[in-house]
Amino acid sequence: GGEPSRSGEVKVWEVASGKLMREMPDAHSDTVFGLEFSPDGSTLIYVGDYWRVPEKDGLNLPPNAPRRQCQIVLLDVVTRERQTFSPDTRRIRDMTYSQHGEIVLAVTNGDGTEGVLFCDPETMNVLATIPLPLTPTEVEFVDSSKLAIAGFKGGIHVLDLSTSTLITATSGHAGYVTELIWSEDMDRLL
Repeated sequence: GGEPSRSGEVKVWEVASGKLMREMPDAHSDTVFGLEFSPDGSTLIYVGDYWRVPEKDGLNLPPNAPRRQCQIVLLDVVTRERQTFSPDTRRIRDMTYSQHGEIVLAVTNGDGTEGVLFCDPETMNVLATIPLPLTPTEVEFVDSSKLAIAGFKGGIHVLDLSTSTLITATSGHAGYVTELIWSEDMDRLL
């Protein structure tokens, strides 16, 4: 997925001219963790946090209820119609699209149930879940069957989705990994 914005804003730029095409200063009330265009370019999806303000949002929350809520936003780039989903998860750190068009989310719940979710792009219903032994921060496909997942404690896992097996698990980064880049020959991972 794309790089995050700490201020909650999303900007769309035209590459050739450097012209700002669209500015969404209030895409989220907190950090945007990932954004990406759909494979056909018709939809911009972004994930991030939303601060729930009980008085402003008309909520009757218990005193210990979390004020931060995760949101997924699908924005039609032509009509500007916006669909918002608030899954029952603590935080989504990144997202991408699979070769089959599913939305793939790197999810952390803070309770040991971290993993990757494959979701229907229309309804955001979860189609499949892959639990992980690391808190995911980045997801990136190598090809249609291999998925690389980076984590908070410096680990990277590469999974073969066709056989549901772990190809490799690395460790050694001092902090968490925020970006994954594959070499052209797909033999090396940065």
